[in-house]
Amino acid sequence: MALNVSGKVCAVFGGSRGIGRAVSKLLTSRGGTVVVLSRDSDCAAGCVNWLRRVTCCEQHLSLSCDVGCYTSVQNSLQHIRNNLGPVNVLVNAAGVNYDNLLLRTKPDEIQRTINTNLLGSMFTSQVVLKHMLRDRNGVIINIGSVVGMKGNVGQCVYAASKSGKMNTENVAKQCFLYRVKPKKVLYRL
Repeated sequence: MALNVSGKVCAVFGGSRGIGRAVSKLLTSRGGTVVVLSRDSDCAAGCVNWLRRVTCCEQHLSLSCDVGCYTSVQNSLQHIRNNLGPVNVLVNAAGVNYDNLLLRTKPDEIQRTINTNLLGSMFTSQVVLKHMLRDRNGVIINIGSVVGMKGNVGQCVYAASKSGKMNTENVAKQCFLYRVKPKKVLYRL
């Protein structure tokens, strides 16, 4: 079943590269107004410039945001609300990975992986849920990985962060009566 995003505000965290970029393009092709959020503002701007050229729509935005920082998430979502209105579709595609055995993984790599892959999704969801629940409408899509379910050699921290992110059912139970639909999407490379 295809998601109807025509005329909707779609925020794609991690939307400038990889799967997030593909999702940004898909949402744009289906009529959504897309906001691409990334730590790399130049990459996000490049993606949005491409989206604007393809759709002949200037409304798409690019913003710099570190999903692992709650204040950055709040400020970015407030900027979207002020300029486009409330977010109708939230896509959590931001992610980092440092392939290494746990014994060789540096503490700052562990922290950054957990902050980006797990806490980032929680921060973005918490901020947009306030408006989605009030409006009784919205979709949250968490992009995960089968590594979060099955594990993989050298990806212990990454697997733990993706496993926690995929626990979307708990958010879904909290939102059920308000017609807000958290979803999870797993990918395998």
